[in-house]
Amino acid sequence: MQNVPSKCKLELVLPALRYVSIHFWSGEDSVINRMLAHAEKLEHFDSYKLYVQSLTFASNHLEIIDLHRSDTLSQLRIYAPNLSHLGLQACYNLEQLVFTENRRLTAQLPKGHQPPPLDVNTLNAVLRPAATHALQSHPRANIVNAGYALNPMEAMFASMR
Repeated sequence: MQNVPSKCKLELVLPALRYVSIHFWSGEDSVINRMLAHAEKLEHFDSYKLYVQSLTFASNHLEIIDLHRSDTLSQLRIYAPNLSHLGLQACYNLEQLVFTENRRLTAQLPKGHQPPPLDVNTLNAVLRPAATHALQSHPRANIVNAGYALNPMEAMFASMR
């Protein structure tokens, strides 16, 4: 989806949805979150300038979440035991990041499931203390900001964290 008008009535209930790409969205958070609540087979979520305040993901299949320039995003909740990439590049307002549990979905994982390492891109992001703490205390999270040493703006944002 790209450039969807904010006044557009949109209802997406797609339980078999595997890939989503949303660019330039300023509609209601509830539309996206209702879609995500039904998308338990989701593998890849890609967005650019997704203007929402909160998002909640819950999928055993989810491997990639990329929220590039989600300037207004302040709350992010994630249950994704197979998540290997979390892109928070240029998210300027992330206050709360919560890695949740989901007993029903956890029971569906194969016996002996081993979650992969989680690479997180926070390039030019402004993460509030609670969000920073959630990343630092996550056992699989590894901050991988490509180009950090070459980007003077990233040094400025890093000093603000």
